[in-house]
Amino acid sequence: MLEELRSFSRNARLFLLSNGILSLSSGIFYLVFNIYVVEGLEYSESFLGILLSASPFSGALFSLPAGMLGDRIGRKRCLIAGAAASVLFRGLLATATPQGVLIAANAVLGFTVTLTYVSFAPFMMENASSKERVHLFSVNGAISILGYTTGAFLGGRLPSILSMPQPEALRATLLVSVALSCAAVIPLLFLTEKRKETFFSEKIVKSTSLMKKFLLIQVLVGFGAGLIVPFFNIFFRIRMEASIETIGIIFSLGSIATGTATFLAAPVASRWGKVRSIVVTQLGSLPFLLMIAYSPTLYLVTTGYIAREALMNMGGPIASAFMMEQMKEEERATVNGIINGGWNGSWGCSNIIAGSLMNRNLYEIPFLITCALYAVSTFLYYIFFASLERNQ
Repeated sequence: MLEELRSFSRNARLFLLSNGILSLSSGIFYLVFNIYVVEGLEYSESFLGILLSASPFSGALFSLPAGMLGDRIGRKRCLIAGAAASVLFRGLLATATPQGVLIAANAVLGFTVTLTYVSFAPFMMENASSKERVHLFSVNGAISILGYTTGAFLGGRLPSILSMPQPEALRATLLVSVALSCAAVIPLLFLTEKRKETFFSEKIVKSTSLMKKFLLIQVLVGFGAGLIVPFFNIFFRIRMEASIETIGIIFSLGSIATGTATFLAAPVASRWGKVRSIVVTQLGSLPFLLMIAYSPTLYLVTTGYIAREALMNMGGPIASAFMMEQMKEEERATVNGIINGGWNGSWGCSNIIAGSLMNRNLYEIPFLITCALYAVSTFLYYIFFASLERNQ
């Protein structure tokens, strides 16, 4: 990994540093936040689902404008603006208590995260050679996971270390995360970008047929993921009666497994091909998804969770690189914005559904629906793109 880091451009290394710090902050924040809402603020899982949906709905609404903005004003400005604004609204989520304020803050946070997200993949594409791209996406994924792993572990430990009543300890832990996220903005300030002149075109995306295929798959995956991924900590806390510290350890183990798998993504893609690698790893994750839902003990659920995290997320960097390679440079952020909008919209809808189901103690149903959606999306991915990759 060190040799790969040295081979990357200065811009790429600065971005990786920023993303590593942000991932550390996010690991703390997202381990604790749902538990803080349900136990610290004593709101229901149904409200939690509505609250969580505000961010992806906002992201869906503004994904296309954010993508177009990234193509017009440059990746650097979007990355800095999104990261800086995210700090402010995470801070508001950690300190506010009225339901309306929390929903509004998470909605604005969704826009700021989207502003960053739609520019990061095109930015990495433009700062790596064709041979380096899968490696850069893989290293970025691995660094993200390493940061998230450390953050999840710290997030599980900090509430007990702080020696405060639970609501205050959870809030203080969230504020530690916010403070760390401030540091993630600093490396972005030193990025350099050679601005390219852009011209308005009524047809902002030329690769429409390909984009629609990627969009359909992301909508299916986003809906399935939104049913379970944001609620894993609640599932472990309420259904499996695990402590916050134990949940932090479980999340850390899952992230370590995912990081290890991400390191293997580039050599696996080189040997099997990108499309085949994505299909095999995602289908392989499905039995473990069902294992989480139906296992009676925390040990078995944890085993299923770790295996599922590694296999399902292993193909992420490969899929991102493959999608960006199919798009023209001037449309990458816009296409990324449209596809991110589809993902966010479906994710937001499923957040509300999952919160309602879990509030009724129907924990297995979201896992069954997700398993079916993942299977369909994976088969479609193979049908749509296997021949395309062979012909390149």
